[in-house]
Amino acid sequence: MTLFTLGTAENIVAALLAILSFTLFVISIAAYMRHRSARIAFVSAAFALFFCEGILFTYQLFYQSFASGMFYALIGLVSVAILLLIFAATFKR
Repeated sequence: MTLFTLGTAENIVAALLAILSFTLFVISIAAYMRHRSARIAFVSAAFALFFCEGILFTYQLFYQSFASGMFYALIGLVSVAILLLIFAATFKR
């Protein structure tokens, strides 16, 4: 009997994604409140989407309510939105 299975690893990774992204989101919101920079606002939005992605992964692991193709398409769209927000933060003056 093994204690660490693939399902356990998925749960740990999904939890870490959600916790770390939420922590970074809170830190970036605090930085935005201090500096009121549009760049920080874009990064904060990207971390918020990372948090949503972590919640989606966790929800899918426990409830498996999305079809596999639909789930990966949704995660892909969230990832594209995150990349666009980081791109906007990089090139914002």
